Amino acid sequence: MIGSRTFTTFHGQEKWIRLTSLAVRIAFLVSPTGHRFTGLPDELLWLAAELRPLWSLHVASFLCLTGASLLGVVTPLVLRSLIDTVIPNHRTGMLAGAVALIFLGYEGKAATIALGNYLMLSAGQKLALKLRLKLLRHLDTLSADYYEATPVGTAMYPFKEPTEEICTFGCELLPLILRTLLTTTFTLGTMIILSPALTLAVVPVLPVFLFARQRFRRKLSDDSDLVQTRRRAWSAFLEEHLSSIISVQLLGQQRRQERKALHLHTVLLRSQEKLFTSAVHFTLCSSLVVVLSMCGVVAYGGSAVLAGRLSIGSLVAFYTFVTELFEPFAGLAELYARAQRTWASVRQVQSVFNVSSAVRDTVGAVRLSHDHPAVVEFVQVEFGYQYRSDVLRVARLTIRAGERVGIAGENGAGKSTLAKLMCACTTQIVV
Repeated sequence: MIGSRTFTTFHGQEKWIRLTSLAVRIAFLVSPTGHRFTGLPDELLWLAAELRPLWSLHVASFLCLTGASLLGVVTPLVLRSLIDTVIPNHRTGMLAGAVALIFLGYEGKAATIALGNYLMLSAGQKLALKLRLKLLRHLDTLSADYYEATPVGTAMYPFKEPTEEICTFGCELLPLILRTLLTTTFTLGTMIILSPALTLAVVPVLPVFLFARQRFRRKLSDDSDLVQTRRRAWSAFLEEHLSSIISVQLLGQQRRQERKALHLHTVLLRSQEKLFTSAVHFTLCSSLVVVLSMCGVVAYGGSAVLAGRLSIGSLVAFYTFVTELFEPFAGLAELYARAQRTWASVRQVQSVFNVSSAVRDTVGAVRLSHDHPAVVEFVQVEFGYQYRSDVLRVARLTIRAGERVGIAGENGAGKSTLAKLMCACTTQIVV
C-alpha cells in the first residue's frame, strides 16, 4: 500500500518534476544513471514535489527574470552601435536615444529582478508555513517512546535552520536555473552572430567547471551533513540546559555545562569553517572559467581588432557579453555549493517523516464514538521499558464512563505510564 501510494503521488506530479529535472540536469550537468527521473538526487525530487503547489508564483517569477535577461542583452548592443556608428559620425540625436536605451535597459532589468525576487520570497514563505505544519502534524502522531528517547532540541531542530534553508533555496532554484539557461542562450546566440571565432575561444575552458564540480562534490556533501549533525547536537543541548537550568544551579553544575557548551559550539564552528573552506575552494576553481575566458577574449579579440577583422565596438560588446554570460554561470558554482547544504537539510527533514509511531492499532480496532459510553479495562497487564522491565503490573482495573479516579504513588511507581497506556501513547506489553 505504501509503495503504491508513493508511486501514485509521483505519477501525478510527473510533469512538474520533469520540468525541474530538465532544468537542473542541464545546469548541474548531471548524467543519467537509470533513475526514472533522469538520475537526479532523491532530495531534489522530494523538493520538486513540495514546490509543485506553488507553480504559479514560480512561473511569474520566471517571466520576470526572463524579461531581465532580455533587457540585459540591450546595453551591449547599444554600446556597440554607439562606439562604431554614433560617435564617429557625430550623430547627436542618436546619442540621446542610445543613452535613453541604456538607462531603460539597466532600470528595467533592476525592476524586473526585484519583482521576481519578491515573488520568490512569497513562495518561500508559503512553503515554510506548509512544511512546518506538515512536520507538526507528523510529530503529533508519534508515540511517547519517540519523545522519551529524543531530546526536545533534536525534535525542534528541523523547524529551524533546515526548513529555512530548504524554503530559501527551493524557491530560488528553478527561476534562477531557468534564468541562467535563457541568459546563456540569448548571450551565446548574440556572441555567435558578432564573432563565431571569438565565441569558439571561450568554449574550451568550460571543462574546468566540470572538473571542479566532480572533485568537490563528495566533499561538499559530507561537510554539509557534518554541519547539520553538529547544529542538531547544539540545539538539543540548549533546549535541555534551559529547561533544567534550576536543577543545574541547585546541583552547582554551571561550570560543567559551560565546558560542554564550549565543546559543542567549538566543534560546530570548526565544521562550519570546514564547509566554508570547501565552498571557497570550489568557487575559486570554478571562477577560472570566467578569468580564462575573459583573458582569451581580450587576447584574441585585440589581435582581431589590430588585424582589421573586428571593430572596436564589437570587441567591447563581446567582452560585455562574456561578463553577462559568466555572471550567472559563475553563480552556478555557488548554487551547487548551496545545493549540497540544502540536500543535507532535506535529509534532516526526511529523517523526521521516516519515523513512525511505535503504537499500532490491532486488527479490527473500532474508533470510539463520543455518543457511546466508553470503559477502560486492564486485565493482567504488565509494562516495561528497555532499561527497566517491571515498571507496571496491573492485575485488574476498570474505569467506567463518568467516573473520577485518583492515582497516587511514589516517584517511579508508574502513574504516568498508566495514563499513557490508557491513551495508547506508548507501546504496551500484555501478558
